[in-house]
Amino acid sequence: MSLPSDLVRQRPDILVAEAQLHSASAQIGVATAALFPSFTLNADYGWNSTSFSTLFASNTAFWTMGAALASPLIQRPSLW
Repeated sequence: MSLPSDLVRQRPDILVAEAQLHSASAQIGVATAALFPSFTLNADYGWNSTSFSTLFASNTAFWTMGAALASPLIQRPSLW
């Protein structure tokens, strides 16, 4: 025996509608996140040399660090 609510939940059209609802909810979350600035941190490490024999010498190592901030101020009216 199964309950009528279990039978309705197995219908393909109900499953499709449920999937569309989940998709729409996720799109609302993406649109809400686009209203806020995004912040990115980057780091890199490596070696730089003009010859293979000195490639891994201690004075050929380099590193970089950076940050980026992106804000949707120009597009803000179109996001509402």
